[in-house]
Amino acid sequence: VYQTFLNRLRETTAQEGLQQADLRVAELADVPRFPESPKIYVTLMMGLLGGLFLGVVSVGAAEYLSSGLSSKSDVENRLRIRYAGAIPLLDSTLENVRATEPPHHYVVTHPLSMFAEAFRSVRAFLLLGGGSTGKARTVAVTSPLPKEGKTTTAICLGRSTAMGGSPTVLVDCDLRRRGVSELMGYRDGPDLLSYLTGQASLDEVLQEDNETGLFVLGVSDSQANDPDPLSPEAVQRLIGELRERFKIIIFDTAPILGVADARIIAAAVDRVLIITKWRDTPIRASETAIDILLDAGAKISGLALSQVDARKYTAGGYAEGLGYGKKFRGYYVD
Repeated sequence: VYQTFLNRLRETTAQEGLQQADLRVAELADVPRFPESPKIYVTLMMGLLGGLFLGVVSVGAAEYLSSGLSSKSDVENRLRIRYAGAIPLLDSTLENVRATEPPHHYVVTHPLSMFAEAFRSVRAFLLLGGGSTGKARTVAVTSPLPKEGKTTTAICLGRSTAMGGSPTVLVDCDLRRRGVSELMGYRDGPDLLSYLTGQASLDEVLQEDNETGLFVLGVSDSQANDPDPLSPEAVQRLIGELRERFKIIIFDTAPILGVADARIIAAAVDRVLIITKWRDTPIRASETAIDILLDAGAKISGLALSQVDARKYTAGGYAEGLGYGKKFRGYYVD
């Protein structure tokens, strides 16, 4: 009996440090099929709305901070001059095809393409008066800065005009870069500088483009030692002789902000076409170029945007001809 008592005492003493749970199972709970937190649908909706808001803010900020021109409204509202049109990048006008020839050849081999039509639109703008009274026979193509596409524009305008049946001559007045002369393969020999200095006649320096009938008056070498070959008197004499032989005369000039020669040409011709690179050329540079031209007495027809991405332009919903390019696909043959 005593031993049993001791054993019971040990068991009681050992259980004094233990907590006895006062618990009973009332009902078995259901296993949930979806987590209680986080709320997936609420989180997705908030993420979608937040992303949309940030996207709108980012686009607005990019447009506000953009230093270039992107549409007709930008040209006419911010520069207060007429909009001459949009000249697309060749690759952006082709669907799932890469261009295999340079732009100035493409306008000849694909005269009914969207790319060629852009130059016909600019040509119509210029030849029909460019928004002013009187048609232009002499046109200077210039730009505020280098590498904005003015030379390619001048060549394509000249070739498309010549193919249209109008006697046309293209004059390379960018004596330092010689872009027209190099692209058109102007041969060595008497050139524009020879004519301006009285060493050659006009017949000796004109070269014909066999593909289009366009005549080119170029420069076979970089500018000679004559510090001022494009004097106002020499330019007037050149234009006077060219008018007797050609209906349309196109001058490719140097960039207006860096070379004074361009101002002499611009002041002597009927109309000036300014080329600026889409979304790239600073608006202040374009404004300065316009002020310089107006001070020189030039008659500005308008400004055209070059190197435009036709796909982005269409997606942006711009209310100009190029913005509706997809609707006119049946009219073009690329």
